[in-house]
Amino acid sequence: MVTDDQLLGEMTPDEYSDIKQLYKFTIAYDAFTEVSKACEDILARELKSEDPLYHVMTIGIVTLYCRPFTKSARIGKLSADLVPAELAWVHSSLVELRDKAFAHSDFDGQLPGHGKMTDARIWLDGKKAVFFSSRSSLEPALLPHIRALSTLLAEKVASSRENFYKRMMSKVLLAVEQDDLGSEWLLNLEDETGPMLVKSTDPIRQKYRVVRPLPEPQAEN
Repeated sequence: MVTDDQLLGEMTPDEYSDIKQLYKFTIAYDAFTEVSKACEDILARELKSEDPLYHVMTIGIVTLYCRPFTKSARIGKLSADLVPAELAWVHSSLVELRDKAFAHSDFDGQLPGHGKMTDARIWLDGKKAVFFSSRSSLEPALLPHIRALSTLLAEKVASSRENFYKRMMSKVLLAVEQDDLGSEWLLNLEDETGPMLVKSTDPIRQKYRVVRPLPEPQAEN
């Protein structure tokens, strides 16, 4: 039985696989698009690496870029095979920064040639002592390459996302009733034997900022 807060009955294994793929490629598309825009913004502002805003933004760029390639319990992760060979070095640099510098920059975090990623030292000249700290940083020269890679990956995953979206909607649209319109629905990733979509009890589209806002409904004449 399909209740009022569900669309369609129990999923088949293939349908469950489809919504997991749809989720994965949607989140990846959003991540790569935002990374590309952030790189563009830093380059347009001509921010220098010593600028506090540069440091915070580049940590976000590295972390967000790597998110789709990080394993999720139910969803899995995006294959690095999508990265073109000529930009594989950019991908590797970002993953290394994420793993050894930004996401885990504790006392033990190190990169070859850099020492500890977060460090505190004292400089002595015989008359005074100056206490200072260090931090890891993304080289500005990488930004155009990161932008190019992220833009390319966004285009690749957009195509896959569209395919899985069409496959899901070809089934969902057959079950939509008038009472379902104007409601917010969740991909049912938690229950692989449940329906593909479950009605949200906490709609967010009008409550929070979202990455890809939907167009507002047109007023009726």
